Amino acid sequence: MCLKVNRVFHPIAEPLIAQQDILVYKYLNKKTFGFETPYRCYPIRFKFKKYYKYPETKIGITGSFECYEGIHSFKYNARMNNLFCAIIPKGSEFYVGYEDDIVSNNLTIYKNKTEFKDAITFTKYFQKYKL
Repeated sequence: MCLKVNRVFHPIAEPLIAQQDILVYKYLNKKTFGFETPYRCYPIRFKFKKYYKYPETKIGITGSFECYEGIHSFKYNARMNNLFCAIIPKGSEFYVGYEDDIVSNNLTIYKNKTEFKDAITFTKYFQKYKL
């Protein structure tokens, strides 16, 4: 999956840093032994409530403002099957795309909203921090 970096949020090629936990949504394919991401050449098998850190120190983008790295998710619940609540933890790096997509270097996935507290929705986050 490729994220086209939204230059409104990123006028220079630098990620934003989460000032608090941000609620996003992660699409996963159901497999025999759990869930995994569908877009990677080497699918990552995810477990719920486990903190995932992207293996690279920093998420990079190309000169054409495209990001092929990091953990991809959606800003909003698109009412799709196999879309799970997830948190981009405070202190994480992230890029915002044009297609309601977002990529971060850290993510924790939950089965539903009752399993976490104190996260802010993407819309409220950007209103609060005036981005």
